[in-house]
Amino acid sequence: MNIRRRAPNGSKGAAKRGAKANRRLATRDPDAALQAAVDAVNGGDPETALDLAEQVLRATGHEVAVQVAVHAALHMDTDAAISALIRLSKLYRKDPGLFNDLGGLLCQAKRFDEAEKQYRHALRLRPNHAPTLANLGQALLGSQKLEEAAAAFRESIAIDAAFAPAHSSLASVLEQSGEREAAIDAHRAALAIEPDNRIYQDNLEKAYLRAGTGQDIREQMYRGYLQSDPDDAATVLALGGAVYDQRRFDEAEEIFKHALTLKLEPKQDARARLALSQISFIKGDHQAGWENYQWRLKNGDIEIREFPFPMWQGQDIRGSTLLIWEEQGLGECLMFLQFAALLVVRGVRIVYETKPRFAPVVASAFPEFEIVLVDDLAVTRGRGDIDYQAAAGDLGQWLWADFVTMEHRPGPRFVPEQSNAFRARYIADTGADAGTKLVGLAWKSHVSRLGPSKSLQLEDLASILRRPDLLFVDLQYGETREDIEKAEKQFACRIYHDETFDQRADLVPFFAQVGALDAVVSISNTTLHVAGSIGVPTAGLLSTVPMWRWEFHSDRAVWYPSVKLFRQSEPGDWSRPATEAGAFVSSVTSG
Repeated sequence: MNIRRRAPNGSKGAAKRGAKANRRLATRDPDAALQAAVDAVNGGDPETALDLAEQVLRATGHEVAVQVAVHAALHMDTDAAISALIRLSKLYRKDPGLFNDLGGLLCQAKRFDEAEKQYRHALRLRPNHAPTLANLGQALLGSQKLEEAAAAFRESIAIDAAFAPAHSSLASVLEQSGEREAAIDAHRAALAIEPDNRIYQDNLEKAYLRAGTGQDIREQMYRGYLQSDPDDAATVLALGGAVYDQRRFDEAEEIFKHALTLKLEPKQDARARLALSQISFIKGDHQAGWENYQWRLKNGDIEIREFPFPMWQGQDIRGSTLLIWEEQGLGECLMFLQFAALLVVRGVRIVYETKPRFAPVVASAFPEFEIVLVDDLAVTRGRGDIDYQAAAGDLGQWLWADFVTMEHRPGPRFVPEQSNAFRARYIADTGADAGTKLVGLAWKSHVSRLGPSKSLQLEDLASILRRPDLLFVDLQYGETREDIEKAEKQFACRIYHDETFDQRADLVPFFAQVGALDAVVSISNTTLHVAGSIGVPTAGLLSTVPMWRWEFHSDRAVWYPSVKLFRQSEPGDWSRPATEAGAFVSSVTSG
């Protein structure tokens, strides 16, 4: 019999005739109808195949018809496939595979609650089925029912410990729950079952990076990959990063230099050269560091601002107008603003393009600048009075030597009354004595892969928090209530949290708040830059692998004379730097 595949557009009569033919064939010869359905799928006509199989199912109730119909539906777009499987699920309630497939499609459509119902029905038909339990966990994870999802994945593992997807999915839940070490264990379990699965390899690598641990294990992984493909550029670059994270800077430098001899994509080439820049800075070779620092603009992480003005190349531009455009975060902004201030002293007029959030800070600190916002392209592009342009980070290549020989570094200046008002309010709100010393605290970083290794717990600052004569001020962005309540109870201290502004959105009051303090204790995050740029005595707590800007051996921050640096000697151990920071705080708050 000639099976009609697809009715032409507008031919409803032909479609009806085709449907009738399908029904007749399904009733008279179900096996032939199912074979025709399979042929239709293979011929690219899943709609006809679905109709044939569904007609057979209605006529015979055979499970094979369900399987062919599901096969056809899965070759359709997601919405059509979902509609088809819902219809089939009402006709035949006994096939767990049907409900599993329907759950998967609903998850794809982010209809997680509906998917959960389908998976639970599949489990009633086939209890203790490890893959279905793992699928249920995915639906629960999509609905952010993290505890239930974890329980489903663990039940799947209990049934079949060799089912790698359940271990991998459990790792995802644990990461979302903040259980980084347990997540790593789950990722490792998945990889142990399928050691050649590159997805599991990548997942484990990313988990280690997010946790700031496992550098030696990452190194072993990369060296293993390179045994089969020694010229794989991505792996060589990853190996360099793992070695760098273990403070073997000379070895990391050789690896990145070797990477430059390979066939690299443009972004990979920029990444290798930027890594060499950071190693040079860490080792104190600033000339080499600045020469390669320009590659940050070519690795794809920074938006390039395009203007019709020539780039400044370090020549004398006294009497000229220079457009400087920002490219990174607030910390870099505060560092590189000091170069811009040097140019003002040299008689250069500065037009400074900045983010709207930074503009009030820059304007109040440097009234001699003309401030334009990053969104106001019309203000800058068509101007005839601008002679040159420069990315803020490029200024160091030309001005570093002069900067480091300056006796006094220029930094943001604030009207004293702003900070005085904050100080008076904090004293009044807490009932502290007028002469009480105020010490700001910042202890976490969330914004980079090094965030976990840079962060500490408030309990790590015990030697400081046990000082009953100090009033502590919360400078940490994000949710801090739980951390503060725990520390206040443990150390009988007071940590004041200012509810009147959000430091991430309102930078002027944040700068004024920091300026009200007698000292600051901060890890390597934005607060350290803010305190240093204002000139507040600051203890900077650094992990074993510091950001390039803090170098490696010095206890002084070249960018901020008021900052003293205290470094870990072992990864994760803050005892020594915290104790040294406590002594520093005592020295600047005594008397």
